Amino acid sequence: MKLPQDWKQDRLKDLCTVNGASQAASTDPDYEFPYLEISNVDYSGIIDRSAIERLRFEDAPSRARRIVARNSTIISSVRPNLQAVAFFSDDTGGLVCSTGFNVVQPDEHRLAPRYAYYVLISDYARQYFEAVATGVGYPAVADKDFRALVLPLPPRSEQDRIASYLDCICAQVDAVASLQKVDDKISRGRGVLNQQMEILIAYRRALIHECVTGARRVTAADVARAAALRPGN
Repeated sequence: MKLPQDWKQDRLKDLCTVNGASQAASTDPDYEFPYLEISNVDYSGIIDRSAIERLRFEDAPSRARRIVARNSTIISSVRPNLQAVAFFSDDTGGLVCSTGFNVVQPDEHRLAPRYAYYVLISDYARQYFEAVATGVGYPAVADKDFRALVLPLPPRSEQDRIASYLDCICAQVDAVASLQKVDDKISRGRGVLNQQMEILIAYRRALIHECVTGARRVTAADVARAAALRPGN
C-alpha cells in the first residue's frame, strides 16, 4: 500500500492499549454491570441498546470480562468478515463486553480515537484480519496478529479531519438507508430497495477505505461542506 509522503505507519500495539482492563475473578458476586454480546453488534455498531442486559457477576458467563472505556473501539476477533465493530465516545457506565471482542484504547496524543475506529472498520483492516484468521467453521484472529495490524498514520490534525468528514458523510448515508428501511410500504419492489441499500453500503465502505489509506485527501473545506449537509443541520 502506497501512502502519502507525509503519512507514517505503526503497529496497533504501539499506538493503542488492547484489552487493558478486565473484571477480576475476585469481583463481588453481587456487582451488577451492563453486558454486550457479539450477537448484538454489526458493521453499523450496536444493533439494539435495549438488548444489553444487566447481569450480576455471579450469574454472568465466564466470557463477560472485558471493560469498555470512553473513546474506545470494540471489534470482534471471531468471524472477522462480519465486522462486528462499535465505537464508544462517552462514558460507558461500566459496560463489559465478551472476550470475543478486542477493546482498543488509542494513545490520543498519536492516534485520534474516531480515526482509529474508521481504520478498524475499513476494508483495509478487514482484509488483513481475514488473511491472518485461523480456523474453518469459526475463524478467529489471534491476539498477536491483531496487535500486529499496521495502521496508516497521517498527521494528528489530518486524522481529526478524516474522522469529522467521515462522521458527516456516513451520517448522511445512514440517514438515507434508514429511510429506505422504513419505505417498505411504497410501490417499489423490495428487490429495488435491497439493491439501493447495497449501493449505499458499498459507497460507505469505499469512502472509508479511500480516506484512511490516503487515496482521498480530506481538507478543511471538505469537512465544512460535509458538515453543512449533515442531517439535522
